[in-house]
Amino acid sequence: MGGQTARYLEQWETINMKDFIQQGFTLQWKDNLSINNLQRQLKIMKFRGTEEEAKEYKIMLEEELKENIVIPIRKEQIKWYNPTFMIKKANGKWRKILDAKALNKQIADFHFKMHDSNEVKQTIRPGDWGTSLDLSSAFHHLIVQTESQPYLAFEFQNNYYTYRAMPFGTKHSPIYFATAMEPIMQQIRMKTEIRIINYVDDILLLHQNKEYLKNMTQKVIETLIYFGFTMNTEKSEIEPNQTVIFLGWEWNLANATVKTKPKKRLLLLHDLYNMRRWIRTGTEITVKQTAKLIGKLNYLRLQFQEASLFLNTMDYQKAQAARLRGWNTTMIMNKTAIPDINWWIAKLRANTPVQLIQIPPQMTMTTDAAPSGWGSTLEKEQEMIAMAHGTWNKRQAKLTSNNREIKAITQGLRSFAKTLKSLQIQSLAIRSDNSTAVFDIRKWRASTSLIKEIKQVHQTIEKLGIQIQITHLPGVKNEIADALSRLSRAGDYKLKEKIFQQTCLQMNLNPTIDLFSQHFNNLLPRFMSTIRGHGEIAIDALNQTWKMELPWIHPPIPLLPAVLKKIREKQIEAMI
Repeated sequence: MGGQTARYLEQWETINMKDFIQQGFTLQWKDNLSINNLQRQLKIMKFRGTEEEAKEYKIMLEEELKENIVIPIRKEQIKWYNPTFMIKKANGKWRKILDAKALNKQIADFHFKMHDSNEVKQTIRPGDWGTSLDLSSAFHHLIVQTESQPYLAFEFQNNYYTYRAMPFGTKHSPIYFATAMEPIMQQIRMKTEIRIINYVDDILLLHQNKEYLKNMTQKVIETLIYFGFTMNTEKSEIEPNQTVIFLGWEWNLANATVKTKPKKRLLLLHDLYNMRRWIRTGTEITVKQTAKLIGKLNYLRLQFQEASLFLNTMDYQKAQAARLRGWNTTMIMNKTAIPDINWWIAKLRANTPVQLIQIPPQMTMTTDAAPSGWGSTLEKEQEMIAMAHGTWNKRQAKLTSNNREIKAITQGLRSFAKTLKSLQIQSLAIRSDNSTAVFDIRKWRASTSLIKEIKQVHQTIEKLGIQIQITHLPGVKNEIADALSRLSRAGDYKLKEKIFQQTCLQMNLNPTIDLFSQHFNNLLPRFMSTIRGHGEIAIDALNQTWKMELPWIHPPIPLLPAVLKKIREKQIEAMI
């Protein structure tokens, strides 16, 4: 198996990747001093482990030697020793680890975006069928360039070895593997109708037709084998199903929902029960242990968008301990973190799936707050449905303006609760002239002083069972704050008018409306704006109907997946 793709160079040449595969995995250094830095620190890193771990390690090492993944190396050839050890996985099996932390500090940082769960969210369509494929020892399929091998060395029982095949552990390994896989994925996308997403060695295939997907899954397997990859049949699900496990999530394709996969849920609950017990008993825990749990829980933001609101207390205490005593120390978590721990336990025990499809807003609520009180309006299709207002008590009147603005949103939601329920509203647009409120609610993140108010907004929305889309309603003097609140939606650029007109003539198209522009960069008389300005017929094109139009679409880059999804689902003809 070790580097076996190098034996399939003719096949890789068909997608212009022969040189890349033949050259092999190459360490790219951070700067000219990197190699010297390693040489100065060079010393033998002995294998450390119990007798049982050494026994298991030897078995795995012999298998890797047999498969040409690892090869012996003479001591005088070694330019860097990497620590190596064993860890036991949750299923009781052992994993051999090459600790490349020190090496990683000397190799270059590459900016490379991997496919992730948000891309799956944008790709899924209700009613899909899915299959998943897993590659066996994926990284080991790629060879290591001879010049890089001396830096991947390790010691075991007074013998020295290095990796001939690309190892797990270096920060370049996932990037190199993804670079090799992407042309294959592109070929599959071009030649079939399936939607395909890959994350390192995990591959998800989607299609609305079950039989078509089944046939295409087999062809994808044949394609991967053609390029020299070995399939992990035990972990692959080649029979189309409407419930698939991918990237640690359980995706329900029938109704487009997602929840934490059962095994991961149980492990997280175990960690949370332990943390709660340690807090109650005043037991010391390591700072790194706390950071690890926070990281695991933060990953669940796809299902629990409000995750960071219930990590703030733990994260603050962890940061304090790290700053005062360092990362390699212990800490005692204060009992103020227990309510958040209990929230996480309740959420994971319920494991309620979250809806992936964003429903267009059916009504709009606008709120405002003043030092003396608050006011709110509820509209449907620009027609006033209801109004509400109230005054602050003495305590509320002393709150900061940001706190009052956020509280005004909660008050508005509570005031209109009966109306929203009676009209069976599933999605509500909220407009506020406070950019901090908009930013914090959109991201479900907040500073310590605003956490309580933001939590109340979320709990009210959750109780109402609605989705929300919040936008900033800008005033005259808050341009900077407004820009902050809408960073990811800013569209301050346009195509040159001459090129736009020439393109329309060449394509014989007459677009009727410019969907993503502002009053200073619209290319057509009729346009929708990203913010309230001058002359637009509507705000936020994604939430408007595009029927009976031939739209010109030049959206901000982050909105492209959502735009394409709407075009596909609504079967709209458009000029992009």
